[in-house]
Amino acid sequence: MDISLRVKNLVATYNTYDPIRIANLRGIDIEYYDLGEIKGFYKKILGNRFIGINETLDEFSSLVGTAHEL
Repeated sequence: MDISLRVKNLVATYNTYDPIRIANLRGIDIEYYDLGEIKGFYKKILGNRFIGINETLDEFSSLVGTAHEL
């Protein structure tokens, strides 16, 4: 899998670089938890997809974590 090509396709499809907006448009919920040392995770349960992000992260780190999990 070519990650840079995948990113280009997502940006072209959704016309944005914002990972939170892309996740929402793809039907992936984003929730914030106190995760200790963990920055984030992706989970799919019974067909429902969501990204969990550590609520203690600053705004930039939260965006990076969301992009990584996306």
